Amino acid sequence: MVIGRIWRTRPWLELDQAAKQLSNMFDEEVTAADLIQLALENKIKMSVNLIGVASGKRGQRVTRTVDEIAAMLKSGEVPSDFPWIKRSLLELPSFVREMYSEDTTETISFGNTQISDEEWIYWTNPEEVDRLDGVWDLPLIGGETISLEQKYQELVGGPFVDLINIDGTYVEAKNGDLYKLYERFSGKYKVEEKEPYFNIGNYFPIGNLPADSVFVLRTEELVRFAENAGSSERREEKVLAGTSRTTLLTIIDALCKRAGIDASKRGAAAEIKKITEEIGRPVSDDQIRRYLDELIRLR
Repeated sequence: MVIGRIWRTRPWLELDQAAKQLSNMFDEEVTAADLIQLALENKIKMSVNLIGVASGKRGQRVTRTVDEIAAMLKSGEVPSDFPWIKRSLLELPSFVREMYSEDTTETISFGNTQISDEEWIYWTNPEEVDRLDGVWDLPLIGGETISLEQKYQELVGGPFVDLINIDGTYVEAKNGDLYKLYERFSGKYKVEEKEPYFNIGNYFPIGNLPADSVFVLRTEELVRFAENAGSSERREEKVLAGTSRTTLLTIIDALCKRAGIDASKRGAAAEIKKITEEIGRPVSDDQIRRYLDELIRLR
């Protein structure tokens, strides 16, 4: 399985281009919708090209177990990558105080954002945003997942996904840094400007990827996925060697006869391809023909 030489020189491919390359490598149809579904299943890493102006608050992943956090609070230690403070309930609005029991006087505020049971984002520069452009990976921990699902439904003719993520939308740099995406206040929502220009007070978090974003696949990720899929296919072929493969070909032969398809005649592959399309799992003529050739030799 080899990606085209010209495409290999490109750092990333748009989804239709990537799907075409995989179709050629696997000798079966692969669509952009297939790639998005694979990404949603965490089988391939999807990226996004931020075409317009985007801004993001930079952070790094840190891991803390429940026991580690409990020990930290008990000791009063405040690690540099896990800031927290105790706050008096009197500092909080009355509707928040009502959620606590009467004998509670303090609460804990964490500076980090929790993204899983033991994983948090430590904000390395929480007071400012950075300008972002170019290609970024999608960590699928926030609104970027919804944007990906929206694109999938658009491609397959499904319902419109009218959702946003109130916890924010994220992209990931190649070095692992995470960025929560923000948009600058403007128009009727414009606020009094704060200095410096990139002060986070001039921005608000967004619930989806920017409208002018384009989903892409990094070429290195495309190659990784193809190689892994090729290894799996070779393992399957090894499993189907000998008696098992003969049994499979016998089953195909029986089904062809039941469907009135003569595997030895011209056009048999096209007839079977049409059936695979009707069930929504298209297989190419060439791939079908290889199995039919084996079947004929088996006879």
